[in-house]
Amino acid sequence: PPSGSSGLPGMDPATAQMVMRQQMLLQQQLMMAQQQAAVLQAQQVMSKATKAQTGNARLQEKQLKAQRELFVGNLAPGVGEQSLYQVFHSALIAAFPQAGQPGHEPVLKVALNGRFAFVEFRVPEYATAALQLSGQIALMGNTLKIARPASYVEMPMMGGGLAGVGGMPGQPAAVAAYPTPPAFGAVPGAGPASAGHS
Repeated sequence: PPSGSSGLPGMDPATAQMVMRQQMLLQQQLMMAQQQAAVLQAQQVMSKATKAQTGNARLQEKQLKAQRELFVGNLAPGVGEQSLYQVFHSALIAAFPQAGQPGHEPVLKVALNGRFAFVEFRVPEYATAALQLSGQIALMGNTLKIARPASYVEMPMMGGGLAGVGGMPGQPAAVAAYPTPPAFGAVPGAGPASAGHS
């Protein structure tokens, strides 16, 4: 090859130029394959992060539901969901007047299962307040046992709680008796339960 030529030693310039182009093409293909592998790896990392976030969101929702839910036991045969709903609804409206406004009802759901039920409240503060009623309310002759569900995990308060939590203002110290299920929407009459009287 002539001096100053950019060809490869021992090759004619056209062949050397073709070999160099092929090498450059191979290098470009290798770089593109590396970039595609990096993009694929980044997509896999993002997918794992998204799945982890979704899993965390589900766990947080489950924990929040456990904060808003209570177990209610010792139910008399024949107690219906509406009766149980009304007991908690009335007591919480007495304690939290804002809960009586449309769209702010304190009880979201009652799931009855024979002699026990789970009651889901709008906010954890309502559940905490309703928990204070354990052993204080009789429905159809049975004193209700109210407790946190097994899935409950104590969570720190993040400020902004509802006023009145920790006690039920206006609730009598004696057990409130509900001899028969109150009509839905009616405020049940509360009175002290007599020992040995159903």
